[in-house]
Amino acid sequence: MKMTEFARILETSSFLSLCRGLRQPGDSVFPGRKLRGLKGGEIRTLQKQGNIADNWANVSVIDDFSPLRIYGNFFLGPCILGRFAETTHHAGNADLPSGIFYSTLSNVIVADEALVHRCPLVSRYILDAESCVSASRLEGESSSTFGNGIMINAGIETGGRSVPVFYDLNPRFAEKAARGRAGGLDADELKDFLASYAAAARLPSGYAGKKSKIHGAGLVSASFIGPWVSVEGALRIRGCTLFAEDQARVYAGAGCVLDDTVVRPGCRFDTQAVISRSFFAEASGAQRQAKITESYIGPNSVIAEGEVSSSFVGPFTGFHHQSLLIAAFWPGGKGNVGHGANIGSNHSSRMPDGELWPGEGMFFGLGCNIKYPADYSRAPYTIIATGVTALPQKVEYPFSLITQQELALPEIPSGYNRLVPAWVLKDNFYALWRSREKNLRRGRTPLMRLTTDPLHEGNIALMKEALEMLSSAARKKDIYLPGDIPGTGKNILREEDRAAAAETYAWFIRFAYLRGLFAPKPEGAKAETPADGLAAEYLACLDRLYAMALSSRSKDNERGAKIIPDYAETHAEACGDEYILGMKKYIETEKNRL
Repeated sequence: MKMTEFARILETSSFLSLCRGLRQPGDSVFPGRKLRGLKGGEIRTLQKQGNIADNWANVSVIDDFSPLRIYGNFFLGPCILGRFAETTHHAGNADLPSGIFYSTLSNVIVADEALVHRCPLVSRYILDAESCVSASRLEGESSSTFGNGIMINAGIETGGRSVPVFYDLNPRFAEKAARGRAGGLDADELKDFLASYAAAARLPSGYAGKKSKIHGAGLVSASFIGPWVSVEGALRIRGCTLFAEDQARVYAGAGCVLDDTVVRPGCRFDTQAVISRSFFAEASGAQRQAKITESYIGPNSVIAEGEVSSSFVGPFTGFHHQSLLIAAFWPGGKGNVGHGANIGSNHSSRMPDGELWPGEGMFFGLGCNIKYPADYSRAPYTIIATGVTALPQKVEYPFSLITQQELALPEIPSGYNRLVPAWVLKDNFYALWRSREKNLRRGRTPLMRLTTDPLHEGNIALMKEALEMLSSAARKKDIYLPGDIPGTGKNILREEDRAAAAETYAWFIRFAYLRGLFAPKPEGAKAETPADGLAAEYLACLDRLYAMALSSRSKDNERGAKIIPDYAETHAEACGDEYILGMKKYIETEKNRL
């Protein structure tokens, strides 16, 4: 990355722009307004309303200040107060007028129409216009960067795959940093940039932005609570940046703990999530006692119940049960971690420096165990089946299934599993279509374009390479071992699986070509005239895809009906499944377009 891009971030950041303005808080919070000391009559009114101060001369107010909404407070040190006359705030279950009520304030600025209600201490904080702080303790520091400027070990627990944390971090920048030299970033330039960013973010107090809300928080310490952020019942927020937008608000709720963490718009934290030294990209979050440490969480990814440590988690990743993800470099994201999955064994008993590279869209099944080091980055949308213990390995076959194998042959090493390349394409296409549609619906990241199509150009290229490897066997065998065909990791490959995978990869490569040929062209692009018969072939491919998706979904109905007596009464038929119906509609639209 060139220094000009670093400079652009420093110059155009809306977050840093707000920070710069807050260094002169009088001008920023009260633009064009004059400050003055309290008049004698105002002091007497305040005292009559139960207010006390260590020195009333330390309290400054704006010209049109009124003391009528200030009751029962203790003012310590310099305090600047705005005007409270019109706004009503919703705090807890009550609607309360703006003003300052029954609180202790020290070295604070309270802007126009803000509310401070029953707070044991608000110290070293700027409370901007129409902010609401109730039943909470806020403690700023004389110098804070709010989590910006630190480096986290997101990929290897012991370091070596570090990601810089700053509010304007985007997924592309983060991935480049995590790849180190291979990412193309100059380490010295990055260090200088990060220091400059931290210096620009540094403030001598905490901040609660316009229309922000902090209610029932145990402690909000040295943090930047931006506009439109709601903190309700959080146990602790310390050294953090939470920044939102009107259409992408941030919520930190019941019992959650955030330390030294930076949060972008649209994120949500709830139900006792515990987070430390991490970065959350747009529309991500954590809930249900999730624990996240030293990790980058990509857009639209939500972590629940489980533990994520020292990991780089890409977009649209689902993690909804008690499980472990540690030392994983997963920039492609879009995957799922099942209950009880142990991902994985990064500690060799010598050093916890092992790492895992999952592929885009990987599915880790219930109770699987992943041994390190492992690289599945060239095996996107691969499924690790329930209960599998996967050995340290590199697998290079996309859309595969890795499952336990039952053959007891002397030539098969102990611990090897069965690799079924292209199984997800051939026998589980419904899962791919559902993943595509779910991610389209979940996509709440308007500032960036994230592809949700599993059959994108990069994955088609991996299919072509996999097809070449499957064809490279010197001779046909019933069972192939790693020395026979490259890219199989520590797994066996059966001949029937090899042949079926080769046919499946070839078919999907052809389909991708046809789809590209008939895709809508950008305005002004030169239109090509496809050869005769190709349109009919493409339409036939669409019909086959629909049949494959329907067939894979029907398996669940057939199996369930054999086991559960009233399965047919409690489950929709495959043809009535919402994703099957959506796929049918998509294909009809394509046919009409052509």
